Amino acid sequence: MGTAISRKTSRGILPRLTRFEASSELQATARSPKSLALVLALCASLAGCSSGSDQGEIVSAEELCDGAFLPEAIKEIESLTGSTQFNRPSAGLWGEALGGLRQDYGEGLEWSRSKRLCFVQSAGASRIGTADIKLALYRKSDLTLPDGGRISGMDPYVMGREAWTGAKKAYVYFECVSPELNGSEERPARILSILRHSTPKVPADSSTVRKANLAILHSAALKVAKELKCEENGGLPDKPTLTPAS
Repeated sequence: MGTAISRKTSRGILPRLTRFEASSELQATARSPKSLALVLALCASLAGCSSGSDQGEIVSAEELCDGAFLPEAIKEIESLTGSTQFNRPSAGLWGEALGGLRQDYGEGLEWSRSKRLCFVQSAGASRIGTADIKLALYRKSDLTLPDGGRISGMDPYVMGREAWTGAKKAYVYFECVSPELNGSEERPARILSILRHSTPKVPADSSTVRKANLAILHSAALKVAKELKCEENGGLPDKPTLTPAS
């Protein structure tokens, strides 16, 4: 169900975040081998499952993800993809993810499965091309830095509650107190945004690539915080803070 992310503590390596990054649809399907076989057969017969884009509609990076990306993020997207043209994600994807997050919080869930918020797909790509961005609720115990821990293959940064970035993924954790989330003054919504590259077409690992991933995810997380009317934007800065955590 996806590669487990590890958290290193004095007690050793513990699996982390798999529950956030696995889609609820795939988790449900995995319980039934017959259902999984049927899905795979249908995908093959249709020459591939839909990636969630409005086929044939080409847009610039400024129009992706409901206009979430700041100039810094747009520059990084174009640099990582080598493209200035992208497939437009299906209409309503962003709103559905936020609506699902509101519902999960309203039901009192401590954590939730991730929901696809948006994605970046180079024009003409047959699958997710560059980055899949998702949203979830996280447990307080999922934070790693307070315990002095580390996530394997990723670097910690000072942003929100904590942030992590690697060659093909990034995480930004923040808390939200908002009039739109009833009870959040006593129980802040703990929100995790996730970026994951889905194909091998990513530049070789470097500090520049890692910072680019974090800058892209910061824009999406900030837009979420603003749309939810989080106090002080959930502690997220107006521009990405690319300062490594000690």
